[in-house]
Amino acid sequence: MKLLRTMLPAGLVVATALIAWFWATPGVVPELVFPSPESVWQAIESLGWALAWHSFVTLVRVLLGWALGSVLGIGFGLALTWSARVFRACYPLVEFLRPLPPTALIPFFIVWFGLGISGQLVLVGIGCFMVLTVSTYEAVHNTPERYPLAAASLGATKWAIYRSVFFPSIIPSLVPALRVSAALAFAVAVAAELMGAQSGLGFLMMVARRTLHTNTILVGIMIIAVQSFCLDLAIRAAGAWGTRWADRSRETIARLH
Repeated sequence: MKLLRTMLPAGLVVATALIAWFWATPGVVPELVFPSPESVWQAIESLGWALAWHSFVTLVRVLLGWALGSVLGIGFGLALTWSARVFRACYPLVEFLRPLPPTALIPFFIVWFGLGISGQLVLVGIGCFMVLTVSTYEAVHNTPERYPLAAASLGATKWAIYRSVFFPSIIPSLVPALRVSAALAFAVAVAAELMGAQSGLGFLMMVARRTLHTNTILVGIMIIAVQSFCLDLAIRAAGAWGTRWADRSRETIARLH
């Protein structure tokens, strides 16, 4: 019964949206404005294995860029808290570059790296790197001061304090940052493919835009949404397992409703 109460509202919303889509297209809304389900299915059938290939290419770009940027961002964020010299030298540059949208660098990256995958990976990685750097730095500084002080009073070395205190304490804060950076990775990767690429869902949608095949564009959007949702589910599951020891107020909030 509890599961039914949880799933029923979402199921009703999805069912209402699907019914409205089937009803409104193509009778009320023209195909060019928003394609019908039949038109979308025809686009999937006509693309065939090419659709699977472009979807795979985009997913690989996102996963590699996200993983690279996240690992480097976490490491650099920890380095900023480990060394005062590193912080004084690098943090002003991080704060200067952080608000810069990665997509603004696409024209330069096309010139520097061409249309290959390397430039797109670096571009995705930069966006994720900035998110995880700032999130890691703030997570370490938000750790209650009594924990590292207690470890130090027991004779723990600096590395031991980071390993036993800071590393576990920042994981709950890094899970949301990883989810945000994953969504950003999809946005940057698709934008890079739209601007300059020879494969991927962004490239497929760009070609479809030129020929006014809005059904292909909608197929690309739907696949990106599914891929992003699945990656987010994986991050949430891994985060729930890695932070199963942490106190959570989710159940308390649910009871308040």
